[in-house]
Parts: sequence; C-alpha cells; structure tokens
Amino acid sequence: MSLFDVNEIGTKKISNYLSPSGLKMSVKSQMVIGKSLKQLEQTIGEVEHDMIYQFCTGGQWSMHQMLNYLLIRTGPAKIWLTTWTITELPMRALLGMIKEGLITELNAVLDYRIEKRKPEAFQLASNLITRIKLTKCHAKVLVIQNDNWNIAVVTTSNFSKNPRIEAGVIFTDLASAEFHKNWIDGVIDGKEVFRAG
Repeated sequence: MSLFDVNEIGTKKISNYLSPSGLKMSVKSQMVIGKSLKQLEQTIGEVEHDMIYQFCTGGQWSMHQMLNYLLIRTGPAKIWLTTWTITELPMRALLGMIKEGLITELNAVLDYRIEKRKPEAFQLASNLITRIKLTKCHAKVLVIQNDNWNIAVVTTSNFSKNPRIEAGVIFTDLASAEFHKNWIDGVIDGKEVFRAG
C-alpha cells in the first residue's frame, strides 16, 4: 500500500513560502513524476515565472538534458552549477550548448576530487568553464539567468548519467536564483560564505 496516489498529485498553491532571502511570498507549486526522457517535456511542461516545480525521475534523464530543456525555453543565459561529480558526456553536452550560443557564461563549483576521479571531464571543464572552483562539494545546484528568466534547480542529481531515482525542485523566482548564485559566486571568489550563527 502506497502513502499516496500519484494520480492525485497536481498543482497546489503554497502560502507563506519562505524564500531564501527571508521574504514571505505566495507561489504556485507543481509536483510531478517523470518516467522517461521522452516524457521530460510532458513532466516539466512549459515553465512559468514564480513557480516551484517538484520532480522525480526514475533515471531516464540527466541534469545536462534538463539544462538543455530549460535553455530552449529561456533562451541564451549565464549558468552557475555545483556538483559532486561531472563526467565527460555532460561536459560535451555543455560544450554543445556553448557552441549553440545557449550558454553565454559558465561558472562552476566542483568537488576537489574530480581532478583525479574524472581527469578527462576535468580537462574539458578547465577549458570550458568561465570561472571554476575546486573544493569539498556535495551540493547539486543549477542556476540559469538572463534578462527575462531566473531559475534555480536544487536536486540530488550530479552532472553525470543518472541511472537511479533522482528528485529535485525547480524554482523560477528571482529570490531563489539570486540566493544560489550569490553563494556559488562567493565560493568561487574565495569568500567566507558559510559561518556559524
């Protein structure tokens, strides 16, 4: 017996949502479950501003595919990403998005062990990423920003092939995108981002 009926999951309004900036705002929320790469469009659908999309996938798509999907909808944008690991296939996909003009700037925080674990991917990353920082990192975050869009994705998925169940949340509001962009920039710039109290 399951805890809930998947067919009953739909769009719900969340009131008093506490944004990362500490401001209360009302946003619409959508919770969806995706079953295959072909269903990514059906699962995520058209993105709208000031929405929260919760998703879960059984390993049928990966973060570089979601990024490409979102960039087709937003148009060319600056990207910030963090990941514990990144492999060669997603790096080549990022290269393709750069060549297509979809990615105008690429900033990344990667786990410091990537240099030894995935040397081919790290070599590509070193040549493609505008600003890069290697540090202890287990966060999986993606920020997409241009003049019209502010998107933040917080997920369990690394930038690698994701053959397992993964879940995450897509935020399409300015406060969420700025929150994640700012701490990523701080880490890249070597600032003290995390402190007690």
